[in-house]
Formats: sequence, C-alpha cells, structure tokens
Amino acid sequence: MNVCTKCGTQLEDGVQFCQNCGQKRESLVVKKTMSSGTKFGITLLALLAVVIVGLYLYGSSYYKQAAQVDRMITIVQERDREKLAEIVTADDPSVIVTRESLMPLFSYIKENPSYVDELKEHLRIGEKQRDGIEKADFSLTKDGKYFFIFDRYKLKAKTYYTTVLTNEKGTSLKMNGKEIDKTDDKKFEKQYGPFLPGTQVFQAEYKNDYVKLLREEKVVLMKQGQNNVTIDLTLQGQYITVQTNAPGATLYVNQKPVTALAGEEIMWGPVATDGSTTIYLERNGENGRETTKVETVTALSSYNLPFQKKSTEKTVVYNVTPPPTTQYVYNGFIFPDSDIRKLTSADLTYLSKEQLKIARNEIYARHGHMFQTKDMKSYFSKQSWYRENPYFTGKLTDIETYNVELIKSRE
Repeated sequence: MNVCTKCGTQLEDGVQFCQNCGQKRESLVVKKTMSSGTKFGITLLALLAVVIVGLYLYGSSYYKQAAQVDRMITIVQERDREKLAEIVTADDPSVIVTRESLMPLFSYIKENPSYVDELKEHLRIGEKQRDGIEKADFSLTKDGKYFFIFDRYKLKAKTYYTTVLTNEKGTSLKMNGKEIDKTDDKKFEKQYGPFLPGTQVFQAEYKNDYVKLLREEKVVLMKQGQNNVTIDLTLQGQYITVQTNAPGATLYVNQKPVTALAGEEIMWGPVATDGSTTIYLERNGENGRETTKVETVTALSSYNLPFQKKSTEKTVVYNVTPPPTTQYVYNGFIFPDSDIRKLTSADLTYLSKEQLKIARNEIYARHGHMFQTKDMKSYFSKQSWYRENPYFTGKLTDIETYNVELIKSRE
C-alpha cells in the first residue's frame, strides 16, 4: 500500500514506516477471484448432500418395520399370491414357498376374513416388542438389508405335518384334489408334510368292481398347538357274511368268481348296498356244477345261500339272523353293520352277556376309542381293523347311539 493509513502521507517505495507520523506500513493483500468451475463443484456437492439426506430420511420412513407390515397386510388383503410368495419364508428350510403352496392360506382367509385383522394385530405387537410372535402361524423375521442400510422383513410361516389314517389297501389318498399316495396296507398310517398354514382338503377314495368308497376331511392347519395333526380317513365299507350248507363253494359277485369258502361261511367286502351287486355260490356237486339262488346285496349283513338237496328237507331262506355258533365273530365283528343299521331284539336273542358287551364296545372301537379296561383293551388290540385314535371324542351317530342303548338293555 503506497499511502499511510494513519495520516495519508504518500509513502516511498521500499520504506516500512511513514516518514511523517512513523505508522508501520501495511502489506497489500491480493484477493484471489474464485473460478466458475470451483463454484459449480461446491454447489454440486451441496446439492448431493441434500439429496442423500433426503433419501435417507425417506428410506427411514418407507422401510421402517411398521410401514413394511402395512404393505404385507395389503398384499394379503389383495390376495396377491405372487407378491406374497416373495415375502414369505418358512420355519423349515426345506420348504420352498410358491404361489400354489399359498393357496390353502387364501382358502382359509376366504372363509375367515377376520383373520387378516388378527394377523395385522399379531404383527404390530411383534413390531412393538421387536422380536415377533413365534407362537403365531406367521411372525416377522429379518432377512437382509435394503441398500445395505435398512432392515428387510419377511413373514416367517409355521409349518405343519399331517398323519393320515385309513383302512383299505389300494386306497387313493388325495390332497386338494391331487393324488399324493396309494395305501399298501389295510392298517395304513403315514405322515405327510411339511405344509404352510391354511385349509387343506384330504380325501380317501377306494374303488373295486363292486363298490366305491369316499371320505373327505377338511383340515384347518391354523392356530394348532402342535405342528402335527392326525386325520382319520377310515372308510366305512359294508362287509357281508355269506353262509351255506356245504363246503367247497366259490362266491360269485356280479357273475364273476371272487373267492373260495374255506368252510361253510365267509365274510367278504367292502361291497355296495344300493342294489347294484348280486351274489350266489357255485360248487362241484355229485351231479356236476351246482349253484344257489341269486341274492341282491342290500343293507343286510348276512346272507344264507344253501345248495338244494335231494332229500325232502325244506330249504331255509335266510331273512333273519340265525342262532350263532361258537364262531360268532365275523372277521373281528359281531355286527359288522352296527354303524349303519339299527339292530333288532332278534339280532341279540342268542348272544351271551360277554358277546353283548363286545358288540356294544365294537361300536366305539370303530372310531378308535382307547379302552381302559384290561379285557376290552386286550380283545380289540387283537383285531386287525382296530386302531387307537386319541382324537375320538366319544360322539356317535344316531344309529350307533340307538344300538348302544338297545344292547345295554339286554346286558
């Protein structure tokens, strides 16, 4: 600077102090002018910082747990299986969640629309507790991050297994209309799964040339205390007892040979009782082939098909239950049809008290009643058709209740 800042005297070049007042000479500060490129860079960085902060604040709101729960509930309400499959995982790693595997859940929601509100409440409680609700069929679980910053949540589904029981060899087992197995034993029991929560429809279908048996059970795999549910698909087929007066006979059903009689009596089935089935016996007699009369199978449990004899003896046409012999049990049953036919006093006439007791209890045994008395437990455990069912409540049909009371009155 060439002028004294105190007195205004013109300063000579090279001097450090004013010649007039002695004031120290100040250094000249040269201000640098900022380039346009530098200004643009600073502005860009400032804008970028604002954008980053804005995106973070938006992400914090959009990806917070409560917001993700709301979007999950919306997907469930809209029944969007494709989107739901993307946000559902199973507690069993072997389960692959697909659109098809979620169909039972939507079947349940269709019949129970209030469940969506229940689910929302469960998940909100889990959001407050920050740990989900493991006892529910669905709970929240963390599954990675969004943009390496925000927690990603999914619905973790509880999986179920089913144990299916049935009683005819060669029965087709179906789930939701699709065959899943074929039984290889009359006393069949097998576990299937795992399944996602929802409503499943199980069917047992048995066919032969003479009968078609079908049983269907709708099973709700939701809100169950245990993850294994037993499904009783026991088929109630009609078995008939055929009696005759000569050994060596062959039973014909609808004009086709089906089995040979070891003695003079056989129990056979299952068979239709709608009038579509006819039976008769045939054997080699003294004069060649002999046949009995033809009978149409109805609700009767026993049929007497005697061969005609040359003597003057009258042929007894069976329409009532004959006096039982010591072989009063037919393939494990005293009355094979006591679940579908009302018994009569005549049916009970020749039974001992022991036989009456067994006849009454076999009505319960069909349902898998678990006996406590030693004698009944021992007796039914030896029957091939008996299987314990811990889920049997003791409820009987009207016909079964009638028969139990009738037998009790004679004991």
